[in-house]
Amino acid sequence: MSSSVQSSLVLGWEMTKGFDPTYWIGTKAAPGKHAPQDVVSVSAADIARHFIVVAQSGSGKSFFLGRLIEEILIKSKSRVVIVDPNSDFRRIALPVSGKLWETAKYDVAHRRGFLPDEASVSAFKKNWDKVSKVVWSARIDRSGKDDALKIQRLEIDWTGISTEVLSGELDPVLESEIRRCHDFVRTISRLIAFTKAKDWSSKHDLLEVTQQLCESTRGMTQPQVAEKLRHDFTISAGPLTESEDTPKQVITAAVDLLCRQASIHRAFVSEPMEKFYFSNAFDIRASRLLRRSNVSLVSEKVPRLQVVDIPSITESRFRPWIVSTILSTEWQRALRNWEITLDNPPDEDSRVPTFIVIDEAHNLVPAEPRNYSEKGLREQIRRIAAEGRKFGLFLILVSQRPDKLDPLVVSECENRVVMKLGSQAVLSRTQELLGLTHIPERLLERTLEFDVGRALLAGAWVNDNPVLMYSAARRTEEGGRNLRASYWAVGDHE
Repeated sequence: MSSSVQSSLVLGWEMTKGFDPTYWIGTKAAPGKHAPQDVVSVSAADIARHFIVVAQSGSGKSFFLGRLIEEILIKSKSRVVIVDPNSDFRRIALPVSGKLWETAKYDVAHRRGFLPDEASVSAFKKNWDKVSKVVWSARIDRSGKDDALKIQRLEIDWTGISTEVLSGELDPVLESEIRRCHDFVRTISRLIAFTKAKDWSSKHDLLEVTQQLCESTRGMTQPQVAEKLRHDFTISAGPLTESEDTPKQVITAAVDLLCRQASIHRAFVSEPMEKFYFSNAFDIRASRLLRRSNVSLVSEKVPRLQVVDIPSITESRFRPWIVSTILSTEWQRALRNWEITLDNPPDEDSRVPTFIVIDEAHNLVPAEPRNYSEKGLREQIRRIAAEGRKFGLFLILVSQRPDKLDPLVVSECENRVVMKLGSQAVLSRTQELLGLTHIPERLLERTLEFDVGRALLAGAWVNDNPVLMYSAARRTEEGGRNLRASYWAVGDHE
């Protein structure tokens, strides 16, 4: 039987007034030998909120973020989905070398160090290895995978793409038409699920099927389209799938409704829009980013940790589509689980939080979107920020430009982290946006003095009592790398 005692997430080390980790400047400091009061911990129950992390480049935010994610996963049953714009988490499946524990110390001269709280790498690995993981990347062949790094081929469900993102720079009239075309494809996808066997879905491409249907129904009236669909998806498809819970008459009524809905959507789609829509769809399929299967990702079991390697998507215009689909899939999954839970007693609620981590968040949640795609993504994230709590969806936003973030989304973030900031102007804007006006001015100004790895925690998870800390060690490998000065910053004497 599992313990009912709630866990605590160890995020960092208590610091001296000079910003040194108090425990590690002692002569007998060693991994795993500290006292509870030497570390900064937060209750696992207090992380079920939206987060924001503000830090300038080079402040150690990726290191801190990695630590936070590790603790969420090993100290709770939560899921984490990382939208990774810099491949910082591409190697997160791998723990760092155990030698770092053996040589762990705080370098007073350089004011930094790898400071773990476990006694050894094996103490971390025994928990980390239990976490199911996957890194979705477009760099790997469809048939291949990297077992050590948990890397698998990135593929999305086309029906999950937001029409707001898909419409790009289209005017409102054409945006409405592309919405109809996309809804037609989505409805046909649902028809297939009702009437076709699973092996049919795996062998036939949804885009090819729907494009052929658009061509064959061109010029037909709505009743004619509905009748053709009924014929194609019932009479020629064979008997409908039924079960004890869903009798045939219920499925028949559902199929009839879907046929009528599809016919309405089809009536408002012109031939030029068909070409525009399917040309985009086949473009992204040519990049091998689409699944051929018609089975929705929402219904599939997923690992607790998912990393989306954004730089692996070489076509930049596809990146918003991929992110949009990921957000849509997580929203639909959370909504489905919520609906299932409503039918069960409260004490049988087995849902867990899902944290969506968005690094460089000012690019996906901008205060002033530059186009319809950015606006569409921002609206999706706004919805998660405003309504996600009841469904168990939480954001972790990370940015070095808080002034460029959408204020509405930022205002929903109750757990806040401020690392090293570069100027008084950025600090003033951060104070205003994050609602830190209650924190003493002198305490906030200390963020301007921070070295790498220092952080100020504020908000609900520390009971609105701000805490200064030195980040505890990130135990997994960082994927992104800076240039190695020891190599390039010397003359070539050969």
